[in-house]
Amino acid sequence: MGGSPASLVRPRGLMAARAPHTEGWATDPAFRANPTAFLIGGRTAKVKIGDAVEAAASPAMQELATAQGLQLLKNVRLMMTDASGNIVGGDAQELDFLFLGPAGSIKYVSAKLDPAEFRMGREKAKVEKFLLAPSSPPADVQAYLLRQRLDPRFVRKIEGFTVTWDGGGPVPLAAFQATYLSRSVVSSIVIESVTPGPDRAVGYQLRASRKQLIDEVIRRVMARI
Repeated sequence: MGGSPASLVRPRGLMAARAPHTEGWATDPAFRANPTAFLIGGRTAKVKIGDAVEAAASPAMQELATAQGLQLLKNVRLMMTDASGNIVGGDAQELDFLFLGPAGSIKYVSAKLDPAEFRMGREKAKVEKFLLAPSSPPADVQAYLLRQRLDPRFVRKIEGFTVTWDGGGPVPLAAFQATYLSRSVVSSIVIESVTPGPDRAVGYQLRASRKQLIDEVIRRVMARI
């Protein structure tokens, strides 16, 4: 499974972020003054516009997988667990679209609102965690997490990893690695992006531009207020 040239994705999915809680927004002075800035501006944006890229691209990503005879896992999440198998903390890592082919071939497509946010080294590091993180014993898991510079007080609670994806899991990391990643090496993984239009020379692009995507998300949110 090699890399692919720029392709224009035709999204049929709902171009909307995950539904936020909108109670009280209609009477908020900041919202009334500038709804767009209130919803997506600042450090605490009320709406995750980036989710809209993923939602919009999802149907087309599935079409690509079907056409190429690949298995597609969406929203693959690596999560930390305690001694009882309970999930602790948030996602340790998430992959948007993971394409799995014959002979262990892998392609990972990362959804980004801004093409400038796509950093190959950063995306490669995400995949490496799924491939290289130890599943046991707890001492090895904790040593690995300490190398990620996590708080030692938090790390002491962690004894393993589990993996989920849309429609699948949770499964222990070791089982996920054995089923999907056992014949893969990081250097052979194809990593690409999917972003709003216009067309670029690399990756996949949506029919909608960044502005159109943001406007559509805001319109849908406003309709709920």
